[in-house]
Amino acid sequence: IIQQIRCCPTARLRIRAMANTIEITGGVGESTSRMILKQEMERFGRVDVCHMGNRQNPKEEPPWIRFAEPGGAENALAAIKNGQVFIDGLLLHADYRSSRKVPDYPTRARNAGPSRRDLEVNSRDLFFEQERERLRGGRDRDRRRSRSRSRSRKRRDSSDRERDRRRRRSRS
Repeated sequence: IIQQIRCCPTARLRIRAMANTIEITGGVGESTSRMILKQEMERFGRVDVCHMGNRQNPKEEPPWIRFAEPGGAENALAAIKNGQVFIDGLLLHADYRSSRKVPDYPTRARNAGPSRRDLEVNSRDLFFEQERERLRGGRDRDRRRSRSRSRSRKRRDSSDRERDRRRRRSRS
């Protein structure tokens, strides 16, 4: 490793960047919140990113924390290794993050139809759909609006006509 650092400046940058990131290998349950983990890690230094990984399968995608400075990661890892960091009553276990693991997602045929992810609807989708409907206006809503407008115009027009007639009579 030392030879790589001497001969390749980019390797030095990569090692320094990875030294900012620790991977939680144990002690985080499904109910542990990201904010609690982040607050606990901020005792050791400013946290840039706190990612919870896959809570149902933490072995494949474990939580990780990237600190702003390498010293924060070093302090946190030293405290964790000394058994001083607990979250929700569980002792944390961690190591430096060795590499960025990209999960292998199965490839699917182009015309295989929508994936499970495509079928999900979240609150953001619902909000934007409601906004589009509101801005575009629904057909029923437009019909009601136009009908009520025409009625009120007829009423207003007839009352205006009567008022105009009275004015003409009073002037003559």
